[in-house]
Amino acid sequence: MRLLPPESPALGATLAALGDPGQLWSAAGLRSLSAASSLYRARNTEHDAPYWRGPVWLNVNFLALAALEHYARVRCCGLLGLGLGYMVAP
Repeated sequence: MRLLPPESPALGATLAALGDPGQLWSAAGLRSLSAASSLYRARNTEHDAPYWRGPVWLNVNFLALAALEHYARVRCCGLLGLGLGYMVAP
């Protein structure tokens, strides 16, 4: 997940989707597919469950947390370079 550069305008929308209960956020963690998607919980066939489309998967959550930590560090270092490090909690 750290595919977007920190200055990308798409990063804000991605972060918003992560925290949106109608999209990826759930009480159990991040969904592997947006709840707004037409494929969310759609079966592959009559006897083939949707598998990764909807349930919370630990690997997706781990990658998202690692990316959030990366962006926090990059942003923190950028703010420190601008003399704005006081804005970032230790």
